Amino acid sequence: MSGIFTDVSIEMKTGILQNPRGFFTLLNNLLVFYKLKNELNKIWADYVAVHSKVTATKAVTFFKDITDSNQISVDRPQGEHFFITAIKFLEGANAAVNATNWTEGLSTADMKNGTFSITTNNVKVLEDMPLTRSVEADEDPASGFISLKIPISWAGQQILSADLAFDVAPATANQNGRVELYGFSLI
Repeated sequence: MSGIFTDVSIEMKTGILQNPRGFFTLLNNLLVFYKLKNELNKIWADYVAVHSKVTATKAVTFFKDITDSNQISVDRPQGEHFFITAIKFLEGANAAVNATNWTEGLSTADMKNGTFSITTNNVKVLEDMPLTRSVEADEDPASGFISLKIPISWAGQQILSADLAFDVAPATANQNGRVELYGFSLI
């Protein structure tokens, strides 16, 4: 099964699906690997989950228990499993998060020097990844984009939290962060 991850990574890195039918077979094989089912005969689609909030504290959690009035819920419905293949970080500064003009990547030292973790179904699947990786990405150093070598599984009806932690709170009270999770989902 470990070849599945290599095949998905190669297809994602090229940006071109050489064999679309084969790629969707790979995604279905990921379902088997993660012991998930496509019970409702849903189809695969590219998907982006987005959450933004004020990041002027030493620890910020995205996606879990979204209660902000300007956010839509990202609860995964039953059977709508999501394989996260990339993460993008953006920042901005505005008193109102929903009015922020977002800049790709992380430019302030406070933000760059943090770490990032993802927990799903009470299991930490990505732990303390340095945010500097988003600044040193292969794609574009300023993009804030990180491609994952092994997709993260976010199963339907499971809770996911994406946690940023900083050594010191960002200096600007209006510092906002945005996390975008890219991948493929059953819809």
